[in-house]
Amino acid sequence: MKLLSVIITGAVTFLVVLTPLCAQAQSSQEINRQILEKLTQVETRLIQVETRLIQIETRLTRVETRLTRVETKVEEGQKALNQRMDDLRSELKGNITDLRDLVYVLLVGIFTLVGFILWDRRSTIAPVVKQARELEDNKDAVWKVLKEYAKREPRFAEVLRTAGILYSS
Repeated sequence: MKLLSVIITGAVTFLVVLTPLCAQAQSSQEINRQILEKLTQVETRLIQVETRLIQIETRLTRVETRLTRVETKVEEGQKALNQRMDDLRSELKGNITDLRDLVYVLLVGIFTLVGFILWDRRSTIAPVVKQARELEDNKDAVWKVLKEYAKREPRFAEVLRTAGILYSS
């Protein structure tokens, strides 16, 4: 609308400047006819400008409508994206919790296995140690018996000396 007022002001100014010049050159009827033609041309141009402004306003309205739709779609997309991110975050927290629980279970299993191995080793070694002590005790008794028998049997003593088991005493 500002453009329209600028055009009207320009046309009036043009006519004011044109009128004195025309008065000197031609008669008043001729001047009136020329002014009327110029005014008609100005009106025609004004109508064209108004039509063009209406077309531009229509286009602007359509563009605004499109922009509004695009903004709405972008907002909906952002909301959907935020919701998806929240869902993924929740799912990831659940997975991390599950993984942590699995690690705890594995650690408990490892400690249990180590405890069982230690217990089993002690329970397995204890009878072997006991049997080794008994054999050691029996060995001493067997040596005593062999030495006593070697004292009574000189041939047996000789066999033991040859084997390096009995030393001369």
